[in-house]
Amino acid sequence: MNVYLSIGCDYKYDLAKWLIEREDVDEIYMDHYPSMACDLGRTLSNEHFHYVEMDTFRRHDAADCVNVDDCPMPSKDLIEKALKYESMAVHLGMRETNYPIHTYEESKRSYLFFFRLWNHVLSEISPGYIYFEEIPHCMSIYVMYVVARVKNIPVTVLEPTGIRLDNYSGGVYVYGHSIKSLGANVGEFYEQIKNKPIGECELNGKVKTYFERSVAGRNEASNSADAKKKWAEYVYRQEFAPYYDRLYNIKYIVYSLARKMGYKGKTGSFGKYTQYRFDRERELKEKACRYIKRHAMPLKTYDLLAELPDYTRKYIYYPLQQMPEATLFPLAGIYAEQYNALQMLSRITKPYGVKIYVKEYFIQAFRDKDFWDDVKRLKNVHFIKSSVPSIDMIKGAIAVANATGTCLMEAVFENKPALAFGGGHNWKNMPGLFEIVSEKQGKEVMKKILAGYDINRENLRRYFYAIQERTIEYYVNADYSVDKGGEYDNTLRYMKRLIGGELDKIKKGEWTGYHDG
Repeated sequence: MNVYLSIGCDYKYDLAKWLIEREDVDEIYMDHYPSMACDLGRTLSNEHFHYVEMDTFRRHDAADCVNVDDCPMPSKDLIEKALKYESMAVHLGMRETNYPIHTYEESKRSYLFFFRLWNHVLSEISPGYIYFEEIPHCMSIYVMYVVARVKNIPVTVLEPTGIRLDNYSGGVYVYGHSIKSLGANVGEFYEQIKNKPIGECELNGKVKTYFERSVAGRNEASNSADAKKKWAEYVYRQEFAPYYDRLYNIKYIVYSLARKMGYKGKTGSFGKYTQYRFDRERELKEKACRYIKRHAMPLKTYDLLAELPDYTRKYIYYPLQQMPEATLFPLAGIYAEQYNALQMLSRITKPYGVKIYVKEYFIQAFRDKDFWDDVKRLKNVHFIKSSVPSIDMIKGAIAVANATGTCLMEAVFENKPALAFGGGHNWKNMPGLFEIVSEKQGKEVMKKILAGYDINRENLRRYFYAIQERTIEYYVNADYSVDKGGEYDNTLRYMKRLIGGELDKIKKGEWTGYHDG
């Protein structure tokens, strides 16, 4: 069996060495990012290790850097099977720039290009199993996932949760056989152990620490603002913000010098490629700045229009997600468009005189003006200043709502029901969490909340025991580097157990395909 490791950090090297020693593994294929620290100058000498260069695959201009003529067209049957994923793939194309500056036609061409490319790559290497380090949340990797699905290749997908100790230094990851099944195993196991004596639900490691901190009122919402601001600055430095002028001005200078030094008028030369990159970067920056000027409302303008919360009111707190958010798109379905969730919530709460307090995410520099215009039309929705602490909003609310996110977990620790829109959250069957599936069901949930709803702390502890038993601890820094030591060894042990178990099932013929729609 050939195995593909879609991992962007150091773990893949030790995993590859371990996998090749297994009798049921023949060849190992791995993502390789030449520009990232973990892969810079690193190679594995074994003839059974193979690299797939990902820097080109992930760029928005990959179609200009890869000769797709070498990739046969996919069959009609395969393309038809993938039709239901096409819209999401095109939507995810926005993450290449983080702005809706590409036309639908451009994004559709990119999707079809990547589908053709990955169909060819996966046909050539014939993996019997693919391991995704995280939810595929940019177009090219998501299309790789789609091709694996329609070809019925077994996969394991990981997703980071909000359970972490050092904010952006790793934590607890849920896993599943598809994006839709992420975290389902936690909920299923919890249902099996709901009556287990509480003394037998012993917590340890990161899960125990997070639980105890949260019970004591010291969860992430109350002490992570500074860390998140630093994370936002890091993300911007990683080219997610064309309005970050200093970075792009430096890039222009570098490209300009390289063009003058290397451009000899030859097709395919370094200078010719640099000329193209220079022009492309300038074009993208102009498009982004034009979009920001004409269509976006800056955070500072939002805060001028927003108000301070009135805690004497009955309200549901809805903290907005950063957009485009890494996992919201592929997970939340129709509620990836947050207006849909707010509109549903407005209809559910209005008959009971309950307000909705919407708060902008303080690291969201701006959002589309049309979004705010639409939300403003919802009569019982109020905008809250972004500087108001999230933990204060949670404590004053009668419930907290979102499509996904740590706030749902933080709510139940404050004995506040959590309303989840869509099935994309990590906390399946968590005590105190209600998945809102219809307006009628949502109104019934509101009746329960207004009548008074207490969350059993012992059941919450049992749920954390289920998390502990059905997730893995994963240590990785914000820049995808990893520090060798006890936590690294612990993570590697978890990953080997998970991957080894999946390979054993495949070998025994227990893999029966996808069953999540």
